[in-house]
Amino acid sequence: GEIGKTYSLRIDFNYNKYLAKTSIKSPVSIDSIYFVINKDNQNKGFLNVEFTDPIGDNYYRIYTKRLGKDKDYRPIYFPTFNDRTYEGKKAIIQMVRGPESNSELEDDLYYDKGDSVMVRFTSLDKEHFNFWKYTDSRAYVSSNPFAISTNDVVSNIENGLGVWGGFGSTYYLFVVK
Repeated sequence: GEIGKTYSLRIDFNYNKYLAKTSIKSPVSIDSIYFVINKDNQNKGFLNVEFTDPIGDNYYRIYTKRLGKDKDYRPIYFPTFNDRTYEGKKAIIQMVRGPESNSELEDDLYYDKGDSVMVRFTSLDKEHFNFWKYTDSRAYVSSNPFAISTNDVVSNIENGLGVWGGFGSTYYLFVVK
């Protein structure tokens, strides 16, 4: 996909029609990334990202991947947010590692000194944001994203459930020191 373009989905199946639209928003650059040491363990901590929010309604989602440790990018805790509280200003987001589905270890929430971390900072449209914001909140409340009642699912697919979405992404490599 290309930044600034809108994409449509149309599926005709079994006499049903499913329709959706999404756009790919311009990615926003991160100004800085830095390590914040855990006061209880000097070898572990969190990452903070700073960025300057452009004027206008903006919606974001952040993922990280520790090279050599994580199989895929995974969202941080509470990864989906908008710019309501810092419209047009500098923002600081603390990146706590989001849990893997099979891991409840508190240690897994931290980054270790020596980790090489890829940060994927994404911009998304409002409908895509609404899906992830709702899904994230239900997943953290119930610890199971599939426990959500299908009567409540936020979706941008007409006659269907789920999301048709695009991300405008920037990627950064940060070595924890």
